[in-house]
Amino acid sequence: MKYLSIFIFLIPLKCLFAQNKQTFVLQHKEFTVEVNISHPDKTIKNRGVILMLHGWNLPPLQWCNKSTLCYIAAKEGFTLVIPDLGKTTYHYNTYPETRKDYLQYPTRQWMYDSLIPYIQKNYALLLPGENNFVAGISTGGRGAALFALELPQIFKAAACLSADFDQTKIAGEPINTGYYGSYEKFKERWEGKDNIYYRACEFTVPLYLAHGSRDKVCPDSQTKLFYKKLKSCNKNLPHQLIIGENYGHDYVFWQKQSEKIIRFFKINCR
Repeated sequence: MKYLSIFIFLIPLKCLFAQNKQTFVLQHKEFTVEVNISHPDKTIKNRGVILMLHGWNLPPLQWCNKSTLCYIAAKEGFTLVIPDLGKTTYHYNTYPETRKDYLQYPTRQWMYDSLIPYIQKNYALLLPGENNFVAGISTGGRGAALFALELPQIFKAAACLSADFDQTKIAGEPINTGYYGSYEKFKERWEGKDNIYYRACEFTVPLYLAHGSRDKVCPDSQTKLFYKKLKSCNKNLPHQLIIGENYGHDYVFWQKQSEKIIRFFKINCR
């Protein structure tokens, strides 16, 4: 594991990214979306772009600060695009039953119609046909899968860590209920456009799926069942499944995936 020793030097890495960083903001209702773009050193050949999606209410740069992923990505020539999306669940719509304090957070529709086009126009990144990838942790893992599913012309592969894919299996979960309303009353929302398990046979790009076996936030059955469904639909897509025995829903497990994610993306560069 050639990057393992790098983990102890994470604090100085903030300075490294600051030297090659751009930042901009967009407004979604009352919520300000700050986006950080980190470029690799100019001496390194550019390999592509990784859009990094954080979990529900997690600090967007925490994944960089608590793992080696961003360092490895930069060393391998990847540009990183890291938006702050607050308490989004990467849902496509909001509803009359959506909690009022959730309405300010970006929908996936807004990300497609406003965020990505802005990045394409002003930074010439995430352009169709190029080596673009998307990675997410927790709820961001759900978002990464949805981006790869719905925008295959942009994203060539996705990495989804500790994510939920079938909301109906955790129907009492309060965050999803806060967006969709109750499952009993609004099954079509829980089983519709945002339910990746039900849409598994639509995938045309490969996914890297990882989950800790002792995850107390989101059960690893979410990833296991989703992977099984994916493989039943299309055995030729090179999806990869990692179940981390004795790992939970945290950066200890997510750090373990850093080098593997970058390797997976490099394999899928074209």
